[in-house]
Amino acid sequence: MKKILIVFAACLLPFAVNAQAVAEESLRGLWKIIEYSDSEIQLDFAKDKVVTTERFAAMNPELTKQQLEQLGNDKLEYLKENYLYFAPHSILFEFSNDEEPSYYKYALSVRDGKQYLQLGETTPNEIFIKDGLLYRINIVDGIGMKIVYKKKQE
Repeated sequence: MKKILIVFAACLLPFAVNAQAVAEESLRGLWKIIEYSDSEIQLDFAKDKVVTTERFAAMNPELTKQQLEQLGNDKLEYLKENYLYFAPHSILFEFSNDEEPSYYKYALSVRDGKQYLQLGETTPNEIFIKDGLLYRINIVDGIGMKIVYKKKQE
């Protein structure tokens, strides 16, 4: 009986992985940033809230607490109107500071049960959709970054 259950579970595994994968069609459209966090700072765009970490303060020992808060607020304002636009096989980033939009070819892949978004030659970002929000997680040199987006209604 145990062997039958193991074989049955093994047969269902590919379907379980596919069920968790983000379909390209579900990504299509405009996504607005609502949260950003890394090892130095947390930004909540819905609440206009900035939380800096002790690591952020340690990296900038010459700055006062007020100056650190201003740096955080500047980053909040810079990223506040950040969008991802998913179109077939490309992504558009728009920034609030009048920079030219950046276009990247993207590819989706699944590795170790997680889905990844590859933007051109950059490090792949883990992505998933939970409760209607798009999570994008990137770890480079042991430093993690999490960005959360909400899809704009058309």
